[in-house]
Amino acid sequence: MIKSLQKIKPIYIFFIIYAVGAVFSIYFSSVYIFDIYKYLDEQKMLMNILCAAGILFNIFVYKTYNIKKFLLHLVITALILLSTSGYKSSMAFLWFLLLAVPPVNFTKISKTVLAVTTAAIIPILIMTALGHGEIISFLRPGTNLIRYSYGFLNPTLFAAYLFQICMAHIYLRWKNWGSKDNIFTFSVLCLTFFFTNSRTSSLLLVILLVIMNIKKYLNKDFLTYFAESLLILCPALSVIMTKLYCIANPLGLLIDDFLSYRLRNSCYCFASFPLKFFGNHIKITHDMMLIKNFYINLLINYGVCLFFIFITAYAILIKKASKNNDMALISILILSLFQGITENLPAVYYLNFSILAFSALLNNYKLFEKD
Repeated sequence: MIKSLQKIKPIYIFFIIYAVGAVFSIYFSSVYIFDIYKYLDEQKMLMNILCAAGILFNIFVYKTYNIKKFLLHLVITALILLSTSGYKSSMAFLWFLLLAVPPVNFTKISKTVLAVTTAAIIPILIMTALGHGEIISFLRPGTNLIRYSYGFLNPTLFAAYLFQICMAHIYLRWKNWGSKDNIFTFSVLCLTFFFTNSRTSSLLLVILLVIMNIKKYLNKDFLTYFAESLLILCPALSVIMTKLYCIANPLGLLIDDFLSYRLRNSCYCFASFPLKFFGNHIKITHDMMLIKNFYINLLINYGVCLFFIFITAYAILIKKASKNNDMALISILILSLFQGITENLPAVYYLNFSILAFSALLNNYKLFEKD
């Protein structure tokens, strides 16, 4: 039976797991949520079954485990469950999803993400254009700017999916980037800025365009050093900005106003919850508990332990990418680290697919192989 299962290509296993999880998640973030919300429990159960099947395939079919690795993963699993207060947490699910990723290179992962995300959002846009769904609009406070969601629950989500598509696109087009790619990315940037007015995604798309147009002047060592520096600078900057707001520093107040009260929320949670090794497991009961900063959320909500696990994993992955001359992956990780300053999306696999590269540290020994 094992020999028969070995004929199943790893990319098929990955495609099924990712497509089911991403498509449902994308539609749950749309205005059509009420049509499929009744299937939420079934979707969670299906994803748990698929992840369990993926892990079993890695153990018995693709044979990615040895005793030492198995014991190490058990220890990390225990630490993550303690930090997330149970297996039902989204962060715990992310861990099991990463364990389930089979041996498949990052090019195939990028192609899958690009195809699935594009195929999922296009029907939402078409249905909305035909008048079947509400185009939710928001007035940005203190301005006359109207933000449009185009069938999603808020404009930021739509912008994040567009950014996800561009991230996959630059990885696939890294060596052959040309004027058509610049036009495509710039068009997405215009849509993101002028219609959704998502400042985070817009700024990241600008950085993306800059990287792609100066990449021939960048060397691997510089890019690696810059990415490693961000592992310290991004969390440090997040804490410093929050503390400035907490002491009512004029600069901190100005930044908070620009970031739509993100520093206010972080400051409130810092004042209300102590730093713990395994986190506070905050239940979001009102707006001020919603931390839109990846690093602050890890520290306060999930604890020092999980924060250390993430930062260490990023550091090891950057080293591995550098060793394998994968400058495209390092660039994507840089964008992900920047995103964490103003959003809590870096750990959401269907909004930041670079997190799937962490599978190279677990079972995916083929991540850096070329097609």
